[in-house]
Amino acid sequence: MGDLLIKGPPKLEDESGSDVKRFLTTRGTLLVKEFRDVNTIKLDYGYQLNLSTAIIKSMQRSASPGTTTFGVRFEHFDPDQNVNTAFLDYDETEELIAAIECINKMALEMTPEERDYVEVNFITKDGIKFGFYRQFGQNQAFMYLSNIGDIIPLTLQKVAFIGKNVEYCRQYLISKGAPTS
Repeated sequence: MGDLLIKGPPKLEDESGSDVKRFLTTRGTLLVKEFRDVNTIKLDYGYQLNLSTAIIKSMQRSASPGTTTFGVRFEHFDPDQNVNTAFLDYDETEELIAAIECINKMALEMTPEERDYVEVNFITKDGIKFGFYRQFGQNQAFMYLSNIGDIIPLTLQKVAFIGKNVEYCRQYLISKGAPTS
């Protein structure tokens, strides 16, 4: 097979979204995609969330690796098995884990307070949103996988559990060569 001469992964016109998502849609590059299922989390109303690690490598030549991108894939399935997918870049994992801890802490601190409406959220490059809102004396945790997807209602315990799964993904990616700093 002939050598592929790539100076680096081609840039897309659209620079928004996660690096993993953009890398997966590059054209003219030989890509090696490795996904590892981590967990399937059962949600209310027949929904489920699948988390897996993603390691995407471009090949500069047919036998030598080029650029490697690491991340986490989130797949949300509704009861009819329709899927919505989003990616979290490896460099966002620490921020998301810290944000989830903060979201849970703030929700617990606000529990005795009466407020008209408060919303706390964290949004990733690919539009994954975790947060909670407080209204009518109640906290409601939630998640979106994209701006066009449905809100995914969660309990604070499920949000914390998702954070633990992201931490597991992070540690796995480090064991596969993701940078630690």
